[in-house]
Amino acid sequence: ESLALRNAAIITAVGGLTIGYEKWVADSMPDRPSSGMRRISNGIAGLGDGAYDGAFIAASYAAGALAGDKKLSRTAVLAGESFLMANAADTVLKSAAGRSRPYTGRSNLSFRLFSFKDHNTSFPSGHTISAFSVASVFASRYDSGAVPAVAYSLASLVAAQRVYARKHWLSDVALGALIGTCAGKLVVKWEAGKKKDSVWLLPEKKKK
Repeated sequence: ESLALRNAAIITAVGGLTIGYEKWVADSMPDRPSSGMRRISNGIAGLGDGAYDGAFIAASYAAGALAGDKKLSRTAVLAGESFLMANAADTVLKSAAGRSRPYTGRSNLSFRLFSFKDHNTSFPSGHTISAFSVASVFASRYDSGAVPAVAYSLASLVAAQRVYARKHWLSDVALGALIGTCAGKLVVKWEAGKKKDSVWLLPEKKKK
């Protein structure tokens, strides 16, 4: 119950802080970026694309299996579970909210509930959700060294790109990052709980 209340408070705070500034941020983005910036932007967007994320997860699993690295293979499986869970939430929220994307020229408060048209599926950002759902699992499983910094930096680049490309409002990517991270953390927590429950304590025989 306390966790649910905390998450609700975080979502409310994030929403309040970002909605007030996101129209100004969206209007500050270039309508016609240079060809070079478009290429860079599109490349970064690929990091949050479902096909690319799925390929990365599969490659990580294969690398772990070939190298005999069970931790890497298991991490890839958990990343896949997190990805599916987070994107299921994204699908429901997108269709229910029906928020207009920034490039439509409508207000950031324009919602057409239960709309399945692409220009009305801004909330939340699916690319951001995907990127953080995978990044958070790798960051949690390899919590020392450069992995967390690299994972979250790449995911944050995806979030920034979605705003830069005028595909999403600031609150879309903020909530997307929160959903993706929560999904990853939950999956890792459940995995740790399974391991804890599977420990057997056997009495030791006394030596005569």
